[in-house]
This record gives sequence, structure tokens and C-alpha cells, in this order.
Amino acid sequence: MLGLITAVGCTLVVYFSEGLKALSTVDFWIGDIGIFLQGTILIYVFNLAFGTERGWAEAHQGAEIRIPRIFKFILRWVSPAFLTVIFLMFVLKNVAGWNLSFSAPVFAPTDPILDLVGGPGHPASGVARLTAFFLLLFAAFSALMIQRAGKRWDAR
Repeated sequence: MLGLITAVGCTLVVYFSEGLKALSTVDFWIGDIGIFLQGTILIYVFNLAFGTERGWAEAHQGAEIRIPRIFKFILRWVSPAFLTVIFLMFVLKNVAGWNLSFSAPVFAPTDPILDLVGGPGHPASGVARLTAFFLLLFAAFSALMIQRAGKRWDAR
């Protein structure tokens, strides 16, 4: 099933290759936002859902080389704070179009947002909307598979 979804996604990008709207939409939402968001979520899951102590013990189970203890502090406090601040600043600049000025902040939506919702002088792109829908469908399918895997894990 995952292979089918991936094949449909690749076909979508190739079919809508004019103007590179599908490719640029996938690149921005997955390559720029998705990967960074996934890393940020994973560090929070590691610390809050799994537990830092439990995760640290799991990382050392059967390990030949131990991770230096300083990384426990980094995983617990530095990484979540750093990733959250960087992600928020990235979203403010590259999604909301903030000019990074505190004196007179100007927010002007960027092309990836205008492609989805449209704006003055910039009509919404049907290709970008279809690609974004496909990405949301793929994310929902992935979440469903993760949820089912969690149930199987708990059943063991």
C-alpha cells in the first residue's frame, strides 16, 4: 500500500511538471518543513512520551560503546529548546513572510502559501492544492500505520 501511495505521488510530480509547481510544493512542505518538524516531534516524543531515563537505558542496552553523559542533558534540554526556536523562526520567515524586523514587522505570505490560498495578483494553484492534499493523505496513512504498529507493539 505504501508503495502504491509513493508511486501515485511520483506520478503526480511527473505529470504536473510544467512550472514545477508540484515539485516545489513537495520540496517545501516535505523537504523544508516536514523533515524539521519530524525531528522536533521526535525529540519531544523521546523526552515526554518515552521518557529520557527510559530512552537513555534503551540506547545503552547491548551497546558496545556508551554515549557520553553530556548528551543526556543535550537531549533533555538543549535540543527541544533549540529545535523549537529555530522552527518557529523558520515558519515566521518562510511561511508567514516576516521581514525579521522587530521595529515594524511586516508579514507578507510567501509563494508556497500563496500557491495554496491565493492572494492579490497571485491566484491559487490547483496543482499545488492537489499536491498538498496528496501530502496530507500520505501523512494520514502514515499516522494510521504508526497507530496500528503501536497496538501490535503493546500486544506483545
